[in-house]
Amino acid sequence: LVTSAFRDFLLNFKSVEISQRNERRREREERRGRGEDVSDDEDDGMDDGDEEDVDPLYVKELEKLYRTQSPALNLDCIHLYNHSPSSRRLYNWLVDYPQEIIHRMDEIATQVLGDVGRHIGGEDEEEEERFVQVRPYHFRKVSHMRALDPTSIDSMVTLQGMVLRSSPIIPDLKIAHFKCCVCGNTKETGLDRGKIKEPQICEGVDGGCGTKWSYEIVHNRSVFMDKQLVRLQETPDEVPAGETPASVTLFAYDDIVDSVRPGDRVEVTGVFRAMPKRPNPKRTVVRTVFRTYVDVIHFRVMKAGEIGGAKKGKE
Repeated sequence: LVTSAFRDFLLNFKSVEISQRNERRREREERRGRGEDVSDDEDDGMDDGDEEDVDPLYVKELEKLYRTQSPALNLDCIHLYNHSPSSRRLYNWLVDYPQEIIHRMDEIATQVLGDVGRHIGGEDEEEEERFVQVRPYHFRKVSHMRALDPTSIDSMVTLQGMVLRSSPIIPDLKIAHFKCCVCGNTKETGLDRGKIKEPQICEGVDGGCGTKWSYEIVHNRSVFMDKQLVRLQETPDEVPAGETPASVTLFAYDDIVDSVRPGDRVEVTGVFRAMPKRPNPKRTVVRTVFRTYVDVIHFRVMKAGEIGGAKKGKE
């Protein structure tokens, strides 16, 4: 259902108005199928030819990505919500299970990008593997920083506030390259749930030497990605009387680092996460108190007076 719903959305969405008209048409047909009397006054007087002249919005966006070789596809979730009943269910799943749904959306968008590339004549060029990162934003509800609680963990949240400060770019390990100190055998390990698992026994294509704990990491052959810590704070007009401003920690990755500066008023879309505090970094014992943060998926710099106008609440 995720594949068919999102692929249909990418290939057929044109505008919110057209999607809403099509939904009203479906409702009228269902009522007629049940034998209800539907008057002609309820018809919109729409011209199908006008709709046919409108090109699908996200097909055009994917064509731009193909020509510019940009990796990010910005997805307005208001479009996704209003397109069809199946895309509306996909919107709700995106809010509740973002880690699984976004990964699947990336795969589908990458497949559609390949189809678009072949359609515009890309088959004559040398084919290279291209990946698309879907960056959803503009959700229907905006969460308040003070309303974030354990029920929000691992779900998609949208926050509005002012950037207080941002850190320098931090190299974050993505793929570790290990080399055996005894026989020189090499092995690469990817990031799994925030951790890099070090190989315990030397095992290679030729069998390896079998020595335990003989691997050491080779930093200059490992793969790193950019990471940045951003502190987001409530705007002064949203702070209750007599209270100090609430703030939340954000982590930005890859191409969205350095996209906002201190003082910017932004709308942040990301996944709300929790991590247990560790009293001693060298031990695996953790405390029952968790620290929370948001893994940023999309930044949108807002204009003056725009903050506070969105519908506040919990997703």
